[in-house]
Amino acid sequence: MAQDALVKIVKNRTRYAKGTGVSDVIRRVPVWRKSSNILFSDTTAINLFELPGNVFVNDLLVRVTTPFDVSGTSALSDANITMPNDTGTEILWSSTTLVSTGFYPSTTVAVTPASGGMVIMNYTAQSTAAGAMEVYISYIDFDDEL
Repeated sequence: MAQDALVKIVKNRTRYAKGTGVSDVIRRVPVWRKSSNILFSDTTAINLFELPGNVFVNDLLVRVTTPFDVSGTSALSDANITMPNDTGTEILWSSTTLVSTGFYPSTTVAVTPASGGMVIMNYTAQSTAAGAMEVYISYIDFDDEL
């Protein structure tokens, strides 16, 4: 079972707004959200974001703020981030290099199904001493209206 303590619920922005062209801007401009801090001591499956249906995820960044300790006989920390799509699950990000600080970009984009779903990080910290990261997600509401 995934840890829900860190989950951020994402709601659709308003579909209509006053002013010429404002509704189109709302539907087409990406929004960025940041997850809660993820520590080496958190569980291995974490629900990061709960997305509404029909959302186009156009970017995802993982920022390692404290390197994951791999001293001694520890293996490299590894992680992947998935989200649901119309045919199952999409891997948005995967890495085995959480040993240095910095931003690590996603390699793919995805659209949530009409029912929405959770963006989940599965990771093995391989550390008992240090490690922290956060996830930034960029998305556009109302994919069917782009």
